[in-house]
Amino acid sequence: MRVNRDHKVVMDVIDYNPETHVELVTVYDSRQSSIRSGTLHWSIDEDMVDFPVVSQLTYLTVRWRMSGISSGRLAFVLRSSEFH
Repeated sequence: MRVNRDHKVVMDVIDYNPETHVELVTVYDSRQSSIRSGTLHWSIDEDMVDFPVVSQLTYLTVRWRMSGISSGRLAFVLRSSEFH
């Protein structure tokens, strides 16, 4: 998701109960083409207390990896917030 330069992206997780051995969701504070090893990121399983997350820039990238059947229990709210 990209918003204009006066706003940041905010991501809330509102329904999450996946099969953790099957689904891996990682949120990167970057556009996909700029993801590097040092890019700030959150793994929903490990960093749930950090949500909602707020981008430092104007992009967030969500990577959802599957190694089986989806649980169907994953919902996000993405919104823009004014940059202060």
